[in-house]
Amino acid sequence: MTDPVVIPLWLLVLLILAALPTLIIQVLIPLWLKVWNRWSKQAFHEVNPRLQLKLSPFTLTRYRALADQLATDPRLLEAASAFAEEQGMTLEDVRARLHKIALETGKEYVARVLPGSDRISR
Repeated sequence: MTDPVVIPLWLLVLLILAALPTLIIQVLIPLWLKVWNRWSKQAFHEVNPRLQLKLSPFTLTRYRALADQLATDPRLLEAASAFAEEQGMTLEDVRARLHKIALETGKEYVARVLPGSDRISR
């Protein structure tokens, strides 16, 4: 009962390699995003007072976030499923087209709200 458990070295290496992606996804990426977010907010608050055109944080929202909101709108998804049935297409193909259109719409919206934002939103 008190004998130690012996694990072969190759099994230990395999377990560590299998746990590595989880460590990266669950720990390192969120930590990096938190540090990056703090740094970008600090840079924004430092640079914004010096600009002639005052930028609000809302106008700096990336158009991809707007596109995701548009592409996941329940009314659009209902219309997409109806369109897929009508046209005989798969729902995934219609949703891909919907997301592409939403990306274009998001770019146009950000460009309308903030002229010159095509340089900022990249």
